[in-house]
Amino acid sequence: MRVTRHPPKRIYRGYHGPERRFLKTRPLILAIAGLIALSVAIAPSVGMAEEDDGIANVEKNNVLSTNPILDMFTWWNLEYERKIGPTGTIGVAGSFIDLEDDSFKSINAFYRFYPQERALSGFFFGGRIGVYNVEDRNDSETAYGFGIDIAYSWLLGKQKGFSISLGIGAVRLFGGDLDVATTLPTVRLVNIGWAF
Repeated sequence: MRVTRHPPKRIYRGYHGPERRFLKTRPLILAIAGLIALSVAIAPSVGMAEEDDGIANVEKNNVLSTNPILDMFTWWNLEYERKIGPTGTIGVAGSFIDLEDDSFKSINAFYRFYPQERALSGFFFGGRIGVYNVEDRNDSETAYGFGIDIAYSWLLGKQKGFSISLGIGAVRLFGGDLDVATTLPTVRLVNIGWAF
């Protein structure tokens, strides 16, 4: 009787190409995204109280903000938003994080739609396009991306000069050095800024 030996089965562990580097921060982002989703779900009821607080609305046209929590972890980020009408804003956002072996940089242009016609304050839905870059000691890889954001912003204080916002979204990376398009979650974890 002949015994046939079969080679052990190989377990597929996924593609290990350049786009895998974009996923290094994914577990942290997914955990934070869950908390943000809950916050955005309850934000409209909190926002209604803000609108009825009896303080006169002060017209603001710009917001400059950052996420101080991520800044503490050296995930530097900065965002500028400009009102272009009662329902819309445009802006730019950039971020940088230095991991152990890699660094990640991004720059995005965005448009946001505020359906309640109070641009810079309240619920918004937005779209973004940008460039994303990952560098390590050996090479540099670039991808392009487009995405969506859903969030809620408040302008607080007597002069409405303090801005705070929470939100979630996703970005689809493609092209550049990527062989396969990749979708990543994005979080707007307590962006705090100055409205002027």
